[in-house]
Amino acid sequence: DGAQVKVDLPHPALERLAQHVRHDRMVWAWGPPGAGKSHGAFQALSLCGLDHRYISLNPQSPESRVNGFIDAMGRFVCPVFVEAYRDGLGLVLDEADNASPNLLAALNGAMANGRASFACGMVDRHVRFRLVLTANTAGRGQDLDFPDRRALDPATLDRFTFLRWDYDPADERALALAHNDKAGPWVDWCQSVRGWCKTNKLRLWVTPRAMMLGADMLLEELPVADIAEAVVWRGLDRDIRDRALLSHPLPKVQA
Repeated sequence: DGAQVKVDLPHPALERLAQHVRHDRMVWAWGPPGAGKSHGAFQALSLCGLDHRYISLNPQSPESRVNGFIDAMGRFVCPVFVEAYRDGLGLVLDEADNASPNLLAALNGAMANGRASFACGMVDRHVRFRLVLTANTAGRGQDLDFPDRRALDPATLDRFTFLRWDYDPADERALALAHNDKAGPWVDWCQSVRGWCKTNKLRLWVTPRAMMLGADMLLEELPVADIAEAVVWRGLDRDIRDRALLSHPLPKVQA
């Protein structure tokens, strides 16, 4: 309605995502794990005045997650997708590149026109319905980091506006320091190790979640080496870990 809204710690891509939502563009927001894609989608939908729902997908998610089904008593079991489509809600579909081909085909059919066929019959799409899909990849198939992700067909990809959602160093620092205001050196080290892994093309994700967990564990006065093993290395090959530590020694932190 034109009113200004203040968002604390906004992601750099949030304004663009909200703009896409406001203009009724179906968005495919993709980026690394733990970057806050789903949270950003909730924020964007809220900024546009939309109540919203959430579905997390996996290869076993049935087509009925989109179409619904008729139960043994002849009653229509309405899924979240149909509820949002019919009633004008925002919907976040998480792990979209991990969904089954049948479900994605059903989704594609529902989004093709202003009305769609579900298990209950034809349903008109509400003018306020908005859809944001979040994923780790751009829907073009597996890569080194995500070997099980699916490649979507061009007809499905063509329906979406793509938005890269990467880590936000300022945001993750603020979140970690909110847990422990003395965790600055820990955050610096995590970010530097992440950069080293990216440069060396290693499959190790140092996420904001690792920074926040580590900040909490520092308050317990645990050894930094133990914290790094628990939330950063996570069983990484010892030789690779030692190479990383040679370039980026563990930080000296205060409890």
